Amino acid sequence: SAHGLVGKMPTQVANADNYPGLHPGGLTTHSAVTSMISKDVDLFFCSFNPSATARTEDELLEHFKTHPENEAEHTITRISMVPTNVIQPDSSSMGGGHGRHIIFVL
Repeated sequence: SAHGLVGKMPTQVANADNYPGLHPGGLTTHSAVTSMISKDVDLFFCSFNPSATARTEDELLEHFKTHPENEAEHTITRISMVPTNVIQPDSSSMGGGHGRHIIFVL
């Protein structure tokens, strides 16, 4: 899915994602990548917790690589906003067993 790696939280958390299985508007990784390719866009994916966002980044990259309309070879550029030697907590220690992450895209 293009949306949601954090499940329902017992309390409201401003940056938690309450749609772990599917975006409520039907957005998918494929549709997001298709839209970017059609607009001649490369994705810069900035993450403050790369261990929590790696699966999403991998999925986006795979969709860019295999998309039949990606003749210009658009791609994702991963930008870690923390030093690579900083150990990120694993997903079991955060957010009730779900990976917590802060990202922004350019």
